[in-house]
Amino acid sequence: MGDVLHIAVYVLAGVVAVEAGALVVLWQLLTRSRREVDELRRRADARNWLLSGGREAVKTVWQTANIMRKEGFGAAVRRTSPTGPRSSGPTWPESPRMAGW
Repeated sequence: MGDVLHIAVYVLAGVVAVEAGALVVLWQLLTRSRREVDELRRRADARNWLLSGGREAVKTVWQTANIMRKEGFGAAVRRTSPTGPRSSGPTWPESPRMAGW
């Protein structure tokens, strides 16, 4: 009876050791896949940022080209300036003093 009990304990210890090894391997695989997912998310975010930024740049260029085509270079410069028009008054050619020239 004692031999059977010893064999059962050794078999049970072997099963526990195999399960512990499997848990370690699975944990390593999980952490590796999480790192890969984080890296892929970072790449996708950068790609989406680049694509959306590229779309915005193309949109701005087309808008500026349309303004230049319709209203001329001066209007395009005034409208596409990041701060907007530089003064709230009339521009030089529209100034009342220069109207008679």
